[in-house]
Amino acid sequence: MTTLDAVLLIVVIAFFAMTTLMRSRRTRLEREKYIRRYTFSSDMFSRIRAQYPALEEKDLYLVARALRQYFLIYLRAGKKSIGMPSKVVDIMWHEFILDTRKYTAFCKKAFGGYFHHIPASKSQKGIAIANSMKLTLKLAFLEENINPANPTRLPLLFAIDEKLKIPNGNIYRLPKN
Repeated sequence: MTTLDAVLLIVVIAFFAMTTLMRSRRTRLEREKYIRRYTFSSDMFSRIRAQYPALEEKDLYLVARALRQYFLIYLRAGKKSIGMPSKVVDIMWHEFILDTRKYTAFCKKAFGGYFHHIPASKSQKGIAIANSMKLTLKLAFLEENINPANPTRLPLLFAIDEKLKIPNGNIYRLPKN
């Protein structure tokens, strides 16, 4: 192999690597855009309101926003295991899953495949759960442009149960540095 052949080979490999990287980034951005713009059904809102009659319509939109945030975190995490910090958002996710056709189609466009819901009671205990929740918090901070090293507030996904006064909801405090 001549020097020219070696240089050409390096250029071709670099070109394919760059093309693959750009395609991957474009796909992730398209998926992110799809999640951000997705409209949840009014039927799903009605089922949530049946479980939480005190929630107003604006509250339901806030829960939907938090669910979108959770999906964006999953996408950003590279489909690694993440924790679900909110009771009401988890219930909305359950309701979404029950509409299997819509949920399956959503997952295909948003993630490239099905995003399985694994209840906390069935997942790994202890350190694995703590680590997945830490990753969720870190990515939620980034999603809301909150400095994780010195946060001034909790992200919506971690604050929503307390904000909406969800009975037996999950309540978090800012981590101490």
